[in-house]
Amino acid sequence: MRSSTLLLLVFLSGCRTVAAGVMERADALLEDYRHRATPTWETQREPEAERWVPGQFTVYSRSSEDGAVLERASIGRRRGDEVRVMIDRLGRGDQLRVHLTLARQPARRDELAAVIVESWVTRGEGPEIHSLGAAPADVLALAADTLIGPVRDGGDETIVVPAGRFEGCRGGTHSRVPISGVVRQRGADVRELLEFGEDNGGALF
Repeated sequence: MRSSTLLLLVFLSGCRTVAAGVMERADALLEDYRHRATPTWETQREPEAERWVPGQFTVYSRSSEDGAVLERASIGRRRGDEVRVMIDRLGRGDQLRVHLTLARQPARRDELAAVIVESWVTRGEGPEIHSLGAAPADVLALAADTLIGPVRDGGDETIVVPAGRFEGCRGGTHSRVPISGVVRQRGADVRELLEFGEDNGGALF
């Protein structure tokens, strides 16, 4: 009984250490992003439908009263219409890694579930879970947020976030930002763009 209690305490202590480490890394990354130089991005001509390109990535912070979470999306290989995407989430004591194969690039959030061919999901230090033609509900919601932007409407505005000063934003999005186009979104929490590019950068872990 005594040895079982000791093992349980060691296990719980280890979990707290892992969670604390995750929070420390997320906080350190976010602090680094907030102290970078702020470039200015002017508006540019918008294509009718922008095709995702391998190497494109975005990194966001999602802040609420519970703290901040960092979310990264990137585009992997393409074979015809089929596309591989990767999504990482880090913060609030947890980390998530997702790989999705999509039959095609979805244009709307409600198309996402129907185009998933395969999903690979790893939560924390747990095993990778593989599914055919489906993904867990929380993964679908995360993928929709990081991959698909809102309809660009409303007048032009300038938005300043850690990734830069974006002139000519509409509906919180900007034509220079790849994948979803989102610069800032406000809802139950606040999503802000930290970094973007086309060199597969911005790794969280």
